[in-house]
Amino acid sequence: MTRTIYLRIYSPPNKLSFRRKPIFYLVIMRIKRIRTLAGPNIFSHRTAIVMQLELDKADEKVFLKDTDFMRRLEGILPKAESVTREMREIRTAENDLAETVKDIAVNLINLAGRGDCGGTVRFSGDEGIYEIAVEYKSERAARFLLETSVEIVQAALENKSFEISGKIVEALAISTASEVETIPASRNIPTVAITGTNGKTTVTRLTAHVLRATGKNIGTATTDGILFNGEIKALGDTTGPASARKILEDPEVGIAVLETARGGIMRRGLGWDWADIAVVTNITEDHIGQDGIESVADLVNIKSLIAERVRENGTLILNADDPESAALIDRPAVSQIKKRIVYFAMSEENPILKARAAIGGTIYFVRDNWIYEGRGSDVTPIAETAKIPIAMNSTADFQIQNAMAAVAVSRALDLPPEKIAEGLYSFQNQIHNPGRSNFYRVGKGYALIDYGHNPKAVEAICRMTARWKGKFITGIVSFPGDRLDSVIEAAGRIAVAGFDRIIVKGDVNLRGRETGEVAEMLCRLVLEAGNQNECKIVLDAAQAFEDAVAEIKENDIIVFFYEKLAPALATLEKYGAVATTTF
Repeated sequence: MTRTIYLRIYSPPNKLSFRRKPIFYLVIMRIKRIRTLAGPNIFSHRTAIVMQLELDKADEKVFLKDTDFMRRLEGILPKAESVTREMREIRTAENDLAETVKDIAVNLINLAGRGDCGGTVRFSGDEGIYEIAVEYKSERAARFLLETSVEIVQAALENKSFEISGKIVEALAISTASEVETIPASRNIPTVAITGTNGKTTVTRLTAHVLRATGKNIGTATTDGILFNGEIKALGDTTGPASARKILEDPEVGIAVLETARGGIMRRGLGWDWADIAVVTNITEDHIGQDGIESVADLVNIKSLIAERVRENGTLILNADDPESAALIDRPAVSQIKKRIVYFAMSEENPILKARAAIGGTIYFVRDNWIYEGRGSDVTPIAETAKIPIAMNSTADFQIQNAMAAVAVSRALDLPPEKIAEGLYSFQNQIHNPGRSNFYRVGKGYALIDYGHNPKAVEAICRMTARWKGKFITGIVSFPGDRLDSVIEAAGRIAVAGFDRIIVKGDVNLRGRETGEVAEMLCRLVLEAGNQNECKIVLDAAQAFEDAVAEIKENDIIVFFYEKLAPALATLEKYGAVATTTF
């Protein structure tokens, strides 16, 4: 639906003339997209319809400039106090037209007998585009009335009549005829939800692997596909609600372990109502500049939904080494539901862990290269970090954190320590966790491939490689083009400081950037650092990796941050690489 509206607004009289001069504002209202959020979402914990409304060149303060607009609007709306009372005050929101559409839709939905439904407006991140969300019980009726609300605002702007009674009758008929759409009835099986900026895929895969010891069938949703007892059943990014529902509706699944990513949360909400156990690995700078995300605080608002939807007496597992994750318990929507809070951290001296232990809470920490569980004054050894393959001889602290998260989930499901240790010790990165810090012996040197694509992920890899004494580390880097320059530069500076040599590659998906734009930005950082005389750019990422492998020398280690995994694996196979966890 696209309408061009010329909205006539008069300027106030001045000293030279008592006549008011007409001013014309061009307003284009365009419904770009309407989508359904059939579960808890970033707008509401209830089902909702979201409309993307574009207001090209729209005057953002119609109420302040057009004093007749409210009169025309009230002339269209039903003569009911509940419909008009919210619109009698001048708006102070960022865009009063979007707010007005939302208010009308909410009131009409409630007037049509669909209960106490609410709504909200969110800036999309793209200029002039707003996301209007309204709760619903009948999806078709809510969608119809949301579109009707846009038509009403258009009519009021153009000073045209609009017959609304027939629309309400039609909405009532639609509402009566259509079924109430909600999430299918969370079956009575344990549901584990895992989110975070980094580590969520590894924690999901590792947790599912360890939980095989329960003897129950484990259904898993990950970035790379749906798994049943470790076997791939569907390929692709399956971290959204449709995949979660598919697993939860499978009668053979005994425990569901669901990686839950930002994109799925924002676009479609959750595929489940309540989780029994939730993990938030960390919340750090990533996706800034996308989808209306302007800060880490915005990311917290999105990912906190997982923590909010832990059922009463369920378990919420948080990373005490990450300030944003650790602080989730202070959010009212998280703390208002009674649940068991479990923290993990690298050191038992972490203040949050110490405070939790003091009140008898459950914590996980590392002491003398062992993962321990603390419950009040009782301390139980769980697993030796040197025997956990993904921990790379205890040098990969981020993998140890991932292991502790998996331990915490497994213990919440009453799995004994010895069974958990067996699962941690048998989890092989290259087999069970492809593409995440996979390490190979190749030629005279070594290669590590990883999906790191944000500052904290690169920093974690650099911390690990810094512990590998006597090795010359080459980093082959690039970062997604849809990130802000500041995020790309932050990740680039970490890589430049952390690696002995940098090769800048191109990516297949430029994500809105010009060819070579990100590469040039990273090369500038390399040259500014002054530790390299030149910056090598190879825009073909697969070629960049193959060239480096072909020239590898003794004690060389190549760290390749890939975009596409298959070409990297093909190169390793070509050069006879062998998976390993030791030098």
